[in-house]
Amino acid sequence: CYDQTEFTISSAKNKLKLTDKKVILFFGYIKPYKGLDILIEAFSLFRNKFENSHLLIVGEVYGNSETYLKLIKKKNLKEDVTFIDRFVADDEIELYFKAADVLALPYKQATQSGVVQIAYDMNLGAVATPIGGLPELVVHKKTGIVAKTTKPTDFSKALIEYFSLEHKTIKQNIKDVSENYSWDSFANLIMQ
Repeated sequence: CYDQTEFTISSAKNKLKLTDKKVILFFGYIKPYKGLDILIEAFSLFRNKFENSHLLIVGEVYGNSETYLKLIKKKNLKEDVTFIDRFVADDEIELYFKAADVLALPYKQATQSGVVQIAYDMNLGAVATPIGGLPELVVHKKTGIVAKTTKPTDFSKALIEYFSLEHKTIKQNIKDVSENYSWDSFANLIMQ
């Protein structure tokens, strides 16, 4: 299991040299259906509004990373993207989630995502596409934002909207939602 006590938000941002940046995190195995290309396109639009933003991509690419690297270069994002193309061990997870301001789930197909639960464990909200079970996990305007479509323009608008929400409220909502999924809640439900 991953640690949740080694870093604070500021110490994680300092370690990754992302202080004073709005950090968007893409985390996990990188497969075509997970829509990293959508996120890169959306981030280039988002960056027009928030110049002090950074895209943190962390995960092992299945296939060829060249597609993503070319898109980053084409969109002139090299200075504003960190791409860690490898498997990340449990003891590194906290660093990336604590340095982030939002988790991005730009999936083209999905049933659900275990990454959301890690984000919630770290009090991190999410922006997701309206695909599969994601809208059930990311409660619109409560624990994050669900984009209207999978188009990069709509995903960018959803990211912008996320940063207009009250983050104290999001953290409280995440805590409330997470309690619904706790082992105690599960045990109580079974006992009833």
